[in-house]
Amino acid sequence: MYNQSYNNEYYYSTSYGYGNQFVPKDPFINREARHLTKLSLLAGAGVIGFVIIQFMIPFILGAAGLMEFYQNNFMFSNVIGILISVFGIVIPFYIVSLFYSEKDRDKCTDFGRPVSRRAFLLAVAAGLAVCLAGDYLTGGFAGFASTFGIEFKDIDLKDPTSIPEIFMSVLQLAIVPALCEEFAIRGVVMQPLRKYGDRFAIVMSSLIFALMHGNMMQIPFAFVAGIALGYFAISTGSIWTSVAIHFCNNLFSIILTVISARSSAADFISLYLMIVIIAVGIYCMAQYIKTEHYGFGFTKASKAKKRALVTAFAVFLAISFLFSAEVIKSRLIYIAGFAALAVVFSRYNKSNKKRLSAPPASSLPKKLMVSLYCATPSVLVGAYFLIVFTASYISITSGAGTGLFKAAAAAIMIGVIYAIYTVRKSTLLENKSVYSVSIAALIIIGILSAFASLFGGMFG
Repeated sequence: MYNQSYNNEYYYSTSYGYGNQFVPKDPFINREARHLTKLSLLAGAGVIGFVIIQFMIPFILGAAGLMEFYQNNFMFSNVIGILISVFGIVIPFYIVSLFYSEKDRDKCTDFGRPVSRRAFLLAVAAGLAVCLAGDYLTGGFAGFASTFGIEFKDIDLKDPTSIPEIFMSVLQLAIVPALCEEFAIRGVVMQPLRKYGDRFAIVMSSLIFALMHGNMMQIPFAFVAGIALGYFAISTGSIWTSVAIHFCNNLFSIILTVISARSSAADFISLYLMIVIIAVGIYCMAQYIKTEHYGFGFTKASKAKKRALVTAFAVFLAISFLFSAEVIKSRLIYIAGFAALAVVFSRYNKSNKKRLSAPPASSLPKKLMVSLYCATPSVLVGAYFLIVFTASYISITSGAGTGLFKAAAAAIMIGVIYAIYTVRKSTLLENKSVYSVSIAALIIIGILSAFASLFGGMFG
């Protein structure tokens, strides 16, 4: 089969089952690939802008002689935190959106009304429960890592002690991040990606959201929370839903901090509140499924597979809680729980064919889609600096921990190489020049990583 109408470009194919034949490159697929590459390049540019401003603020404070004042004055440090959210998140991603097509740009700022008030309220309660469950999963992962001598350090924040300080904390940690981060991630990053499928858009935006948190005490949590935020924003038809969930989660964290500073029974109160919120969230999720919304995406699997998935998740959540509380430290129990959850989820996912209702997924193969988005030079550079920043908050005290850390770094590098290889070897694509630059960027990153490792700067 030949077609002379598209630049006489052909690729070799046996995919139609009729033997070997030459098929013209599909202009629609190539148009989608170019668009996805552009979205990735711009998202990576937004991340790089975020990183630059994160490093510029301390430099400016130091140059102005304000670093000590920043570290010791609660109100001033919160003001700086607000400025970082605005200038480090909103400005770079707003600039990125200016390079979108008019259609994509309109999607970024589409803070429409939710499909219904009932769906909105149920989604907020269910989403908050997922975020708290993600907190326990993160605590369990941190406990598991500690058995290898790997300790995750959190970013130190001064606890508010007065009403004005509590108000400032709510403004800086709950209101401003909810608005700024949801605009950037669920708006600028996620909405244009929905052209390639809602699941793809949710997962890719959640990965960026997670990495931007910059420390391992928050990255796993932020990924889980990002899935919930993205899903409820899409299924209720409004980013305001994810803003509300984000705000409630951060506000709850501030409430727990205040309780911890003022009550001797803080641990018991915190545990009680979390259990209540998760229980209410589970009920609200069950009700949300029955409420009008834009697709649930998990409804075609059999009841047996649904029950198996819920059971496996509940067991792993319990294991994570016990690890976070250091009640158990057996690596085998954690690994077995995670493996069981992965197997059950895989089987469940294969039996579930229903997708979120709109918009339709792309004609690009899934593996190629992921590779195109994850392997552009700007994404690689932005992710590298975020990983370096994250590594500075990791303390390793054993040889096993060092080996595991380097194995994880090697796995990431292999994954990136495979993504670039997948794009470069594809016979569907015409122009792959951007990913040639990715190869050069990867080589430079490899050299920098080896140099940093040798001198203890990155892996120290």
